[in-house]
Amino acid sequence: MTTRYNIGCATDKNYAQHLGIMLYSLMTNTKYSELFDIYIVDGGILPEDINRFKRVATKFGCKLHFLKPDRTYFEKLKIFEIYSEATYYRYFLLDTLSIDKMLYLDCDMIIEGDVTELYNINQEGNIISASYEVLCPVKHLEKINLTKSFNAGMMLINCKKWQEDKISQKAYQYQIDNEYLLEYPDQDSLNIILQDTWQIVPYRWNVIARLGLVKYGIGNADFRFYSKEEILKEYNNPQIIHYANRLFKPWFWLDPSPFKKNYLHYKKLSPWSDVPFSDQSFMGVLKRIQYYFSFVFKYLKRNNFNSSVN
Repeated sequence: MTTRYNIGCATDKNYAQHLGIMLYSLMTNTKYSELFDIYIVDGGILPEDINRFKRVATKFGCKLHFLKPDRTYFEKLKIFEIYSEATYYRYFLLDTLSIDKMLYLDCDMIIEGDVTELYNINQEGNIISASYEVLCPVKHLEKINLTKSFNAGMMLINCKKWQEDKISQKAYQYQIDNEYLLEYPDQDSLNIILQDTWQIVPYRWNVIARLGLVKYGIGNADFRFYSKEEILKEYNNPQIIHYANRLFKPWFWLDPSPFKKNYLHYKKLSPWSDVPFSDQSFMGVLKRIQYYFSFVFKYLKRNNFNSSVN
Protein backbone atom coordinates (compact mmCIF):
# COMPACT_ATOMS: atom_id res chain seq x y z
CA MET A 1 0.00 0.00 0.00
CA THR A 2 1.38 3.42 -0.99
CA THR A 3 2.04 5.80 1.91
CA ARG A 4 0.03 9.00 1.86
CA TYR A 5 1.20 12.08 3.69
CA ASN A 6 -1.37 13.92 5.80
CA ILE A 7 -0.73 17.63 6.31
CA GLY A 8 -2.89 19.58 8.74
CA CYS A 9 -3.23 23.35 8.78
CA ALA A 10 -5.79 26.04 9.48
CA THR A 11 -6.54 29.63 8.65
CA ASP A 12 -9.09 32.40 8.50
CA LYS A 13 -9.28 34.92 5.66
CA ASN A 14 -6.39 36.96 7.09
CA TYR A 15 -3.72 34.26 6.74
CA ALA A 16 -5.04 32.40 3.70
CA GLN A 17 -2.40 33.91 1.41
CA HIS A 18 0.42 32.86 3.73
CA LEU A 19 -0.95 29.35 4.10
CA GLY A 20 -1.22 29.08 0.32
CA ILE A 21 2.37 30.19 -0.17
CA MET A 22 3.55 27.78 2.53
CA LEU A 23 1.78 24.91 0.76
CA TYR A 24 3.22 25.98 -2.58
CA SER A 25 6.74 25.83 -1.10
CA LEU A 26 5.99 22.46 0.49
CA MET A 27 4.81 20.96 -2.79
CA THR A 28 7.75 22.47 -4.69
CA ASN A 29 10.26 20.70 -2.45
CA THR A 30 8.97 17.12 -2.48
CA LYS A 31 9.15 14.41 -5.12
CA TYR A 32 5.84 12.98 -3.94
CA SER A 33 3.36 15.87 -4.16
CA GLU A 34 0.62 13.64 -5.62
CA LEU A 35 0.71 11.55 -2.40
CA PHE A 36 -0.21 14.47 -0.13
CA ASP A 37 -3.60 15.00 1.52
CA ILE A 38 -3.90 18.59 2.78
CA TYR A 39 -6.51 19.13 5.51
CA ILE A 40 -7.39 22.80 5.98
CA VAL A 41 -9.65 24.12 8.72
CA ASP A 42 -11.47 26.93 6.90
CA GLY A 43 -12.31 29.77 9.26
CA GLY A 44 -13.63 32.06 6.56
CA ILE A 45 -11.33 31.80 3.54
CA LEU A 46 -12.48 34.12 0.75
CA PRO A 47 -13.71 32.53 -2.52
CA GLU A 48 -10.83 34.00 -4.54
CA ASP A 49 -8.34 32.35 -2.18
CA ILE A 50 -10.19 29.03 -2.36
CA ASN A 51 -9.72 29.19 -6.13
CA ARG A 52 -6.02 29.91 -5.68
CA PHE A 53 -5.67 26.89 -3.38
CA LYS A 54 -7.31 24.76 -6.06
CA ARG A 55 -4.80 26.02 -8.61
CA VAL A 56 -1.98 24.84 -6.32
CA ALA A 57 -3.63 21.42 -6.02
CA THR A 58 -4.06 21.16 -9.79
CA LYS A 59 -0.43 22.08 -10.43
CA PHE A 60 1.04 19.56 -8.00
CA GLY A 61 -1.59 16.82 -7.91
CA CYS A 62 -2.16 16.92 -4.16
CA LYS A 63 -5.62 16.59 -2.61
CA LEU A 64 -7.28 19.38 -0.64
CA HIS A 65 -9.85 18.79 2.09
CA PHE A 66 -11.57 21.85 3.59
CA LEU A 67 -13.22 21.51 7.01
CA LYS A 68 -15.54 24.08 8.56
CA PRO A 69 -14.88 24.48 12.31
CA ASP A 70 -17.55 24.09 14.95
CA ARG A 71 -17.16 27.47 16.66
CA THR A 72 -18.85 26.39 19.88
CA TYR A 73 -15.70 24.32 20.37
CA PHE A 74 -13.66 27.48 21.08
CA GLU A 75 -16.16 29.76 22.81
CA LYS A 76 -14.55 29.52 26.26
CA LEU A 77 -10.96 30.02 25.11
CA LYS A 78 -9.19 33.34 25.55
CA ILE A 79 -9.17 35.53 22.43
CA PHE A 80 -7.10 38.73 22.41
CA GLU A 81 -4.95 40.85 20.12
CA ILE A 82 -2.26 38.26 19.34
CA TYR A 83 -4.36 35.08 19.59
CA SER A 84 -7.35 34.78 17.29
CA GLU A 85 -9.87 31.95 17.18
CA ALA A 86 -7.78 30.40 14.38
CA THR A 87 -5.02 29.73 16.94
CA TYR A 88 -7.15 26.93 18.37
CA TYR A 89 -8.33 25.29 15.13
CA ARG A 90 -5.72 22.55 15.53
CA TYR A 91 -7.74 21.10 18.43
CA PHE A 92 -10.80 20.78 16.23
CA LEU A 93 -8.75 19.36 13.36
CA LEU A 94 -7.08 16.66 15.44
CA ASP A 95 -10.33 15.57 17.05
CA THR A 96 -12.23 15.42 13.74
CA LEU A 97 -10.08 13.25 11.46
CA SER A 98 -9.80 9.46 11.56
CA ILE A 99 -6.20 9.12 10.38
CA ASP A 100 -3.10 7.56 11.95
CA LYS A 101 -0.59 10.37 11.55
CA MET A 102 -0.47 14.04 10.64
CA LEU A 103 2.19 16.69 10.15
CA TYR A 104 0.69 19.89 11.48
CA LEU A 105 2.15 23.12 10.07
CA ASP A 106 1.45 26.76 10.93
CA CYS A 107 0.61 29.18 8.14
CA ASP A 108 3.58 31.47 8.72
CA MET A 109 6.17 29.07 7.35
CA ILE A 110 8.18 28.36 4.23
CA ILE A 111 9.19 24.77 3.50
CA GLU A 112 12.66 24.36 1.96
CA GLY A 113 13.12 20.60 2.44
CA ASP A 114 11.26 17.39 1.66
CA VAL A 115 9.00 16.81 4.68
CA THR A 116 8.57 13.13 3.81
CA GLU A 117 11.93 12.63 5.58
CA LEU A 118 10.47 14.15 8.74
CA TYR A 119 7.16 12.34 8.31
CA ASN A 120 8.85 8.93 8.21
CA ILE A 121 10.93 9.21 11.39
CA ASN A 122 10.44 6.65 14.15
CA GLN A 123 8.35 8.36 16.83
CA GLU A 124 9.26 5.69 19.39
CA GLY A 125 5.80 5.61 20.93
CA ASN A 126 5.57 9.36 21.52
CA ILE A 127 2.41 11.30 20.75
CA ILE A 128 4.27 14.10 18.98
CA SER A 129 7.69 14.92 17.56
CA ALA A 130 8.73 18.58 17.48
CA SER A 131 11.65 21.00 17.68
CA TYR A 132 12.83 22.45 20.96
CA GLU A 133 11.74 26.07 21.50
CA VAL A 134 15.14 27.74 21.87
CA LEU A 135 13.60 31.22 22.20
CA CYS A 136 11.30 30.45 25.13
CA PRO A 137 12.66 32.28 28.22
CA VAL A 138 13.96 29.85 30.86
CA LYS A 139 12.25 31.95 33.54
CA HIS A 140 8.93 31.31 31.86
CA LEU A 141 9.58 27.56 31.80
CA GLU A 142 10.38 27.68 35.51
CA LYS A 143 7.14 29.59 36.10
CA ILE A 144 5.07 26.79 34.54
CA ASN A 145 7.25 24.00 36.00
CA LEU A 146 8.78 22.74 32.76
CA THR A 147 12.42 21.97 31.96
CA LYS A 148 11.95 22.19 28.19
CA SER A 149 9.28 23.05 25.64
CA PHE A 150 8.53 22.49 21.96
CA ASN A 151 7.34 24.99 19.39
CA ALA A 152 3.81 23.92 18.45
CA GLY A 153 3.93 25.42 14.96
CA MET A 154 5.32 22.15 13.61
CA MET A 155 4.15 18.89 15.18
CA LEU A 156 4.35 15.37 13.78
CA ILE A 157 1.39 13.78 15.54
CA ASN A 158 0.27 10.24 16.29
CA CYS A 159 -3.41 11.07 15.85
CA LYS A 160 -4.75 7.85 17.37
CA LYS A 161 -2.77 8.34 20.57
CA TRP A 162 -3.76 12.03 20.63
CA GLN A 163 -7.45 11.15 20.48
CA GLU A 164 -7.17 8.18 22.88
CA ASP A 165 -5.46 10.36 25.48
CA LYS A 166 -7.90 13.26 24.88
CA ILE A 167 -5.04 15.73 24.46
CA SER A 168 -7.19 18.50 22.96
CA GLN A 169 -9.68 18.36 25.83
CA LYS A 170 -6.94 18.31 28.47
CA ALA A 171 -5.06 21.22 26.91
CA TYR A 172 -8.31 23.14 26.38
CA GLN A 173 -9.29 22.71 30.05
CA TYR A 174 -5.80 23.51 31.34
CA GLN A 175 -5.83 26.77 29.42
CA ILE A 176 -9.21 27.76 30.85
CA ASP A 177 -8.12 26.94 34.41
CA ASN A 178 -4.72 28.68 34.17
CA GLU A 179 -5.39 31.62 31.87
CA TYR A 180 -3.20 34.17 33.67
CA LEU A 181 -0.29 31.77 34.20
CA LEU A 182 0.30 31.20 30.49
CA GLU A 183 2.34 33.47 28.23
CA TYR A 184 1.70 31.41 25.08
CA PRO A 185 -1.76 29.96 25.84
CA ASP A 186 -2.13 27.02 23.43
CA GLN A 187 1.59 26.20 23.21
CA ASP A 188 2.09 26.30 26.99
CA SER A 189 -0.97 24.13 27.58
CA LEU A 190 0.14 21.54 25.04
CA ASN A 191 3.63 21.45 26.50
CA ILE A 192 2.33 20.85 29.99
CA ILE A 193 -0.07 18.10 28.91
CA LEU A 194 2.47 16.42 26.59
CA GLN A 195 5.63 16.99 28.65
CA ASP A 196 6.38 13.25 28.98
CA THR A 197 5.19 12.13 25.55
CA TRP A 198 7.13 14.14 22.98
CA GLN A 199 10.51 13.71 21.30
CA ILE A 200 12.95 16.31 19.98
CA VAL A 201 13.70 16.40 16.26
CA PRO A 202 16.55 18.36 14.63
CA TYR A 203 16.14 22.11 14.75
CA ARG A 204 16.27 22.40 10.95
CA TRP A 205 12.64 21.21 10.86
CA ASN A 206 11.42 24.35 12.63
CA VAL A 207 13.95 27.16 12.37
CA ILE A 208 12.52 30.28 14.01
CA ALA A 209 13.41 33.17 11.71
CA ARG A 210 13.80 35.75 14.47
CA LEU A 211 16.65 33.74 16.00
CA GLY A 212 18.76 35.73 13.55
CA LEU A 213 17.99 38.88 15.56
CA VAL A 214 19.62 37.47 18.72
CA LYS A 215 23.09 38.38 17.46
CA TYR A 216 21.92 42.00 17.42
CA GLY A 217 20.84 41.79 21.05
CA ILE A 218 17.13 41.31 20.32
CA GLY A 219 16.08 38.39 22.52
CA ASN A 220 18.05 35.46 24.00
CA ALA A 221 18.48 31.83 22.97
CA ASP A 222 18.54 28.72 25.16
CA PHE A 223 21.27 26.27 24.12
CA ARG A 224 20.65 23.59 26.75
CA PHE A 225 19.16 20.99 24.42
CA TYR A 226 20.81 21.97 21.13
CA SER A 227 24.41 23.21 21.12
CA LYS A 228 25.08 26.72 19.86
CA GLU A 229 27.14 25.27 17.01
CA GLU A 230 24.31 22.93 16.00
CA ILE A 231 21.74 25.73 16.13
CA LEU A 232 23.82 28.06 13.95
CA LYS A 233 24.47 25.28 11.43
CA GLU A 234 20.76 24.39 11.25
CA TYR A 235 19.75 28.05 11.08
CA ASN A 236 21.89 28.46 7.98
CA ASN A 237 20.42 25.34 6.36
CA PRO A 238 16.72 25.37 7.31
CA GLN A 239 14.29 22.76 6.05
CA ILE A 240 11.34 24.65 7.54
CA ILE A 241 11.48 28.40 8.18
CA HIS A 242 8.98 29.65 10.77
CA TYR A 243 8.19 33.36 10.91
CA ALA A 244 7.08 33.07 14.54
CA ASN A 245 7.32 36.69 15.54
CA ARG A 246 4.58 38.96 16.77
CA LEU A 247 5.96 41.98 14.94
CA PHE A 248 8.22 41.22 11.98
CA LYS A 249 6.54 39.31 9.14
CA PRO A 250 7.95 38.89 5.61
CA TRP A 251 4.69 39.86 3.89
CA PHE A 252 4.93 43.48 5.07
CA TRP A 253 6.98 45.89 2.98
CA LEU A 254 8.25 47.70 6.11
CA ASP A 255 9.19 44.68 8.19
CA PRO A 256 12.90 43.63 8.36
CA SER A 257 12.16 39.92 8.65
CA PRO A 258 15.01 37.39 8.47
CA PHE A 259 14.50 34.97 5.55
CA LYS A 260 12.18 37.49 3.91
CA LYS A 261 13.57 36.63 0.46
CA ASN A 262 12.47 33.00 0.88
CA TYR A 263 8.85 34.01 1.38
CA LEU A 264 8.99 36.47 -1.52
CA HIS A 265 10.52 33.82 -3.80
CA TYR A 266 7.58 31.44 -3.38
CA LYS A 267 5.04 34.25 -3.42
CA LYS A 268 6.30 35.25 -6.86
CA LEU A 269 5.84 31.68 -8.13
CA SER A 270 2.45 31.13 -6.51
CA PRO A 271 -1.13 32.13 -7.44
CA TRP A 272 -0.73 34.98 -4.91
CA SER A 273 2.03 36.64 -6.96
CA ASP A 274 -0.20 39.59 -7.92
CA VAL A 275 -1.29 40.42 -4.35
CA PRO A 276 0.45 43.69 -3.31
CA PHE A 277 2.03 44.50 0.05
CA SER A 278 -0.73 45.87 2.26
CA ASP A 279 1.64 48.53 3.66
CA GLN A 280 3.20 49.69 0.39
CA SER A 281 1.33 53.00 0.30
CA PHE A 282 1.27 56.13 2.43
CA MET A 283 -1.82 55.01 4.37
CA GLY A 284 -0.50 51.47 4.58
CA VAL A 285 2.76 52.70 6.11
CA LEU A 286 0.86 54.76 8.67
CA LYS A 287 -1.34 51.80 9.62
CA ARG A 288 1.67 49.51 10.00
CA ILE A 289 3.49 52.02 12.22
CA GLN A 290 0.31 52.47 14.25
CA TYR A 291 0.16 48.69 14.66
CA TYR A 292 3.72 48.60 16.00
CA PHE A 293 2.91 51.11 18.73
CA SER A 294 -0.50 49.59 19.49
CA PHE A 295 0.93 46.11 19.77
CA VAL A 296 3.74 47.12 22.10
CA PHE A 297 1.33 49.06 24.33
CA LYS A 298 -1.16 46.19 24.56
CA TYR A 299 1.55 43.62 25.11
CA LEU A 300 3.16 45.57 27.95
CA LYS A 301 -0.21 46.31 29.50
CA ARG A 302 -1.20 42.62 29.42
CA ASN A 303 2.10 41.49 30.94
CA ASN A 304 1.94 44.11 33.69
CA PHE A 305 -1.62 43.06 34.43
CA ASN A 306 -0.66 39.41 34.59
CA SER A 307 2.23 40.23 36.94
CA SER A 308 -0.08 42.08 39.32
CA VAL A 309 -2.51 39.13 39.29
CA ASN A 310 0.25 36.66 40.11
